[in-house]
Amino acid sequence: MQGSLMTDIPTDGIGVSNDLYAFLQAFFKEHPQLVKNDFYITGESYAGHYIPALASRVHKGNKNKEGNIINFKGFAIGNGLTNPEIQYPAYTQFAVDNKLITKEDQADINKLIPFCVGAAKNYVSKGGESYETALQQCQLIFTNILAIAGNINYYDIRKKCEG
Repeated sequence: MQGSLMTDIPTDGIGVSNDLYAFLQAFFKEHPQLVKNDFYITGESYAGHYIPALASRVHKGNKNKEGNIINFKGFAIGNGLTNPEIQYPAYTQFAVDNKLITKEDQADINKLIPFCVGAAKNYVSKGGESYETALQQCQLIFTNILAIAGNINYYDIRKKCEG
């Protein structure tokens, strides 16, 4: 039995959204006075993988009249990581366009892109521990930009990082 508990933990959008939907149904069963409230799904960064899946699952559940009808009004994703193979390579061009790094810096950092894309593709096909490898490879692009750009707030590049 040891180690078998991990096999039921979902790691894809569909599995996670089904678990979250089951949680929401249980929550609204315990708190029926809240089910009529407007319901929004929000998140940032890696939540970009799960928010669309959960929004779709809530919509499907409402459409099929599964359990409590959730008063779903919308969703928002801030700086969502939805496709690292596309997003991480775009960071260097964004940094050049906004004068955070030079074209020479971009050329150097772009040498990391094949490793990031390869690791991300490997993660999608194999999952599991290769996530850490993909994350480390892709984060090198971002951390190199930040190291060159200096003390910037990466949520608003017009400002300095405070705190």
